[in-house]
Amino acid sequence: MYLTLEKIAGLHLELTSRCNLYCPQCARTIHHNYPLDELDLTTLKSLFSEFSPPLVHICGNYGDSITYSDLHSAIDIIKDSKVKYIRLYTNGSARNSEWWTTLGKQLSLGNASGEIVFSIDGLEDTNHIYRKNSSWPIIMNSVKSFINAGGNAIWEMLAFKHNEHQIEDAKQLSMDLGFSTFRVKKANRFGKFGTDNDVVLPPENSLFRHKSIIARDEEIKKVGYKKFKQSQQISCQYKERRWIYIDFNGTVFPCCWFGNTWWNDQFMRNFGTEESFNIKHHSLRDILQTPFYESELERTWGCNNKSDVCIKHCGNFDVSTKSNTIIL
Repeated sequence: MYLTLEKIAGLHLELTSRCNLYCPQCARTIHHNYPLDELDLTTLKSLFSEFSPPLVHICGNYGDSITYSDLHSAIDIIKDSKVKYIRLYTNGSARNSEWWTTLGKQLSLGNASGEIVFSIDGLEDTNHIYRKNSSWPIIMNSVKSFINAGGNAIWEMLAFKHNEHQIEDAKQLSMDLGFSTFRVKKANRFGKFGTDNDVVLPPENSLFRHKSIIARDEEIKKVGYKKFKQSQQISCQYKERRWIYIDFNGTVFPCCWFGNTWWNDQFMRNFGTEESFNIKHHSLRDILQTPFYESELERTWGCNNKSDVCIKHCGNFDVSTKSNTIIL
């Protein structure tokens, strides 16, 4: 069995598919057949009345939670369920000082603590190259308002060719602003499984290049994709962490990467309809007891028809975020 409700240690939650940016390698830029929607508060209340995982990780594939219609109320619902820790990812390029001050207080006071990871990819002259449509003044105001209200902020920077020379300066700015941590994430959207674009290139410094992806591409080139696919042994990152993913539509996925491909891939649909995996129609407990989660997903890991999603993220090459993020 993939995971039982009682064993869930982390819920990866996508509140909305809306975002105010247009990053060239983002799923929302590449895939255009997803709906603009969000999880309503009633559905959230029902979900968190059913269980209370130790960690709620608010991120996703398509949306940025700061565009959610009522994020403060959503945070209150999560906190009231006795969740221990809340982590939220954002580009930070929206909302006013009062809004961020409220969020800072919510995540620093009461029964559940939390943090915000600000995805800032460079300094004022470079961040907007990848984070298209972002506003540096708004980001700085967001950061200062959140931190000044007691919020724990982390600066996470994607390393590209156009911004790698600014990493030390960005780290110093993060310290000056009061961030608790500065880290560099190796971009994983290049290579065979990556996306073609004319905006960003991988960094030249080998320290910040994603060596696992380079090695994976070399193996595919050497043996061909068919043999490569057959040779992969699946070690599921989400199952190991005991995480589950729920997207903006209320669909329950084994991981966020399945959520990324739901709108253009048939793998999960081979095991059920969208409704059969959706918390608007079924309890999370019942969804985790469907044949897909009970046996079929894990069965495919040992077969030749294993999902490309599993091969890409959880095959023989360690492309996990943890092992490819550097804390400076």
